[in-house]
Amino acid sequence: MTETAQRLHKCLAQAGYGSRRAIEEWIRAGRITVNGRMAQVGASVAPGDVVRIDGKTVNWERAVTPLPRVLIYNKPSGEVSTRADPEGRATVLRILGGVDEAMLRRLREGVMLEDGPARFDAIMDAGGQGSNHWYHVIVREGRNREVRRLWESQGVTVSRLMRVRYGPVTLPKGLPPGRYRDLNEDEVNALLEAAGMAKTETTRRSRPASGRGAGRATAARKSFSARRRANPKRP
Repeated sequence: MTETAQRLHKCLAQAGYGSRRAIEEWIRAGRITVNGRMAQVGASVAPGDVVRIDGKTVNWERAVTPLPRVLIYNKPSGEVSTRADPEGRATVLRILGGVDEAMLRRLREGVMLEDGPARFDAIMDAGGQGSNHWYHVIVREGRNREVRRLWESQGVTVSRLMRVRYGPVTLPKGLPPGRYRDLNEDEVNALLEAAGMAKTETTRRSRPASGRGAGRATAARKSFSARRRANPKRP
């Protein structure tokens, strides 16, 4: 392996064509070629090599060595060079972490992550300013750290993440951490329906009698039982 050569499955994963494990399976299945030859597990590629997946040429070099983002900032008078100022003065970080409409559009349309393309089904501005800005987002997959990785693809760091909804079930606002409540019948059925399962049928049990009627009924049952024991042949 030359100095510039790198493992094929690693390069394709970094370029967003799939996970390393999935790409290794593609190699074993004969779906990937390097310079016209069938790739082998553990193969390496160097700049200039032509890689094809299912006969289609892929740009595997695009994310092998991504450049860091470096800014030149002309700091105005009055701003301080710190992350936070106890006196409330403006800091140089006020220009960083801002989410613009172009970022939101890319996140809705889809971006390439290490384990394949991903996107938000919906993004809603929930208010706030600067680094304390909240967004409600919806994803329909369960990939590891997917929400964080989507934002990080746009250079945005997630400082706090809360799951407030799972399918049709929403976390009640007044439910403190560490507490729980049972779902009611409608909520359970909505969850079952979303999961493609049959709804439940509530069985209504008769309530025990109460008051004077209960006493008479109990006495009648005891009397009847006593008669049956005294004369078991009598109907």
